[in-house]
Amino acid sequence: MAYNLGYVSTDYNLGYTGAFTAGPGLTADASTVEGQATSLFLTGNIAAPTEARLNGSVLTLTDATGGEFTFTAPLLPDPTSGIVATLQVDVDGFTKTVDIAYTNTFPYNPEHGEPDALSVLFGVELASTQPYELKITSEPDPAVMTVDWAQIEADGAWLLDITPYVTLASGLENGSASASFEVYTTETGAVDPFTRTIEDLGPNGTVTIELITESRNGATISFNYDRADAGGFKYSIDQGATWVITSSPTELSTLTSATFYNYWVTAYNADANGIITKTSFTTLAGVDAKPDAFTVINRAGVALSTVATPNIVIFTPVTVRGIDAATDAPASVSGDTGSKYRVSTDGGSTWGAWTTTPTNVRLNYQVQVQHDASQEYSSGGYDGVRSTTLNVGTTIGTFTSTTIADTTAPVISLQGGNLDWTQSVTWIDPGYTATDNADGTITGSVVVTGTVDVSTLGAYTLTYTSTDLSGNVAQTTRTVTVVVVASNDTTAPVITLTGGNITLTEGDLWVEPGFTALDAVSGDLTDSVVVSGAVNTAVPGPYTVTYSVSDEAGNITTATRTVTVVSAVVYPYDQEAPARRTTVANRYSIYQNDGQIMIMQPGEVLDFDYDLTDWLSTESDQIATSQYETYEISPALTVLGTGQVTGSDRIKVWLRAGDVVDADSSLVQLSVTTTGARRAAFQFRVLIINRMQ
Repeated sequence: MAYNLGYVSTDYNLGYTGAFTAGPGLTADASTVEGQATSLFLTGNIAAPTEARLNGSVLTLTDATGGEFTFTAPLLPDPTSGIVATLQVDVDGFTKTVDIAYTNTFPYNPEHGEPDALSVLFGVELASTQPYELKITSEPDPAVMTVDWAQIEADGAWLLDITPYVTLASGLENGSASASFEVYTTETGAVDPFTRTIEDLGPNGTVTIELITESRNGATISFNYDRADAGGFKYSIDQGATWVITSSPTELSTLTSATFYNYWVTAYNADANGIITKTSFTTLAGVDAKPDAFTVINRAGVALSTVATPNIVIFTPVTVRGIDAATDAPASVSGDTGSKYRVSTDGGSTWGAWTTTPTNVRLNYQVQVQHDASQEYSSGGYDGVRSTTLNVGTTIGTFTSTTIADTTAPVISLQGGNLDWTQSVTWIDPGYTATDNADGTITGSVVVTGTVDVSTLGAYTLTYTSTDLSGNVAQTTRTVTVVVVASNDTTAPVITLTGGNITLTEGDLWVEPGFTALDAVSGDLTDSVVVSGAVNTAVPGPYTVTYSVSDEAGNITTATRTVTVVSAVVYPYDQEAPARRTTVANRYSIYQNDGQIMIMQPGEVLDFDYDLTDWLSTESDQIATSQYETYEISPALTVLGTGQVTGSDRIKVWLRAGDVVDADSSLVQLSVTTTGARRAAFQFRVLIINRMQ
């Protein structure tokens, strides 16, 4: 092949000032997979390339003629997919560069460390401490088991016991199968195969003793097990001579006092017993004057006390158990105002007087406590909790009562009500007050929105909003009509909406049902009604249609109709959303902003969960039936449905993302009421990103 360098002169002009060539052109296949053949293409080159590299790894090129050179994509230390590798070619004194999409065939990235005996990597020796990659070349027999490799990678569990990630085939209680692997060491470039036999047989875990509580003639032993491969548990107190089926806690009775006992426990299944855990204890000697723990039933949602009449909260009696007959156990009470107790010696048929004086009780006596409820609500930062502690023979139980939450909104009073205001006279608000059942006078909390343009005739609306410390919101409005002179006609027209509020199904046709407007002076003003607001039945959600009309005296009337478009799709509530789409309520508060930002794409429909488990558990409460509401505070989001996740304390909301409106995130809020009259709000934010732009 001849290369025409364009040389046309016999003289050497060292002062050439023209444009120099940019060198040969380089292109390549748009994408490649490591270990597979691919091509690069040179144009305008004089000589063959002297060297080529992919992400610094030197390539072996084969000349395929016509400027095409082929090579095998090397193994590179990189993420699992979606990366771009840089191809560099040295040719004619130039280094030309082009990027190509590169896919890794070694998708997993185990860590270094000491592997568990039941892990995939047990017994695999690596020649390097640098990062390495792994791929599965042969799956275990699916007739025996399947393994969730992706979850092992997600959990970073390559060095841990593989058993939790193994699912045996239907009908099998145990099984064994082999899988083949290859390890790519990025430091050396070596690829090493190995085979691992995966077994799921007898219990492989260890029973851990958590607590031993001895009594004179028995013991209670609590234990834990760290795996899910046990069919049950059994114990022995005669060094394995006899075994008894058990569960945690093991309750031992009819033992001899002041005696040493061995306690052995093991997990078992249909194949074998597990590892035996051994411990010991000694039963108590002498008289047993320490009762068993009390079952305390606390009270929530109790009425408030008043200064004149306290609300006395009486708790469910407890029975003294676990002490010797005819043995005295000292009893006393302490706590908040009104803390007292009384004793029954005949199983609750008769009771002694309420008292604070210490006394003695015996086996099977009943004890009941009481105290005065708080004078404050349990919400709004008020102290609505009161407690009483009962001590019987050093066994302690604390009884608490919690008052109801404040759910009453403030009351806003407007001085003067609606007003006619003479044009060009400076507007001065006549005044207002706000009072609350819990917070008292909170006029300073009122926020007034809206303006009155005294230069322009017409009606203006001022909105007055007040929020108490418990989050209850009150709102009222004042209509100020700017007139030339005070009108004798102060009665506004009346708008009547046919059908009221309406619910449609997604895809239905919206047809205005009709309306009328009548005025005592001006008569029928139906033709003068101005209708504003649109209904898009293709997108579920609430839509507001507004109807306005004014009479000849300038009296204005406005009416609204809510048209709710419900989704034609029934969205499920039987499964929890993933953790990344879950907002957790984990402390007691009237309001919680999670601070987390969820990501959605335009047109995407996803479910998000509000997990109220910790909050409700802390408060010993539950969600009131259908007493929750989710709404979006952005036109870019649409709530498609809200419901309680089956069998859980989660509230699920289905959202549809619209087009990207701006770079800000959008707020989604859940308001919920519990059976204990608690109300709370929880929020998270959604950022809509068009990843295709």
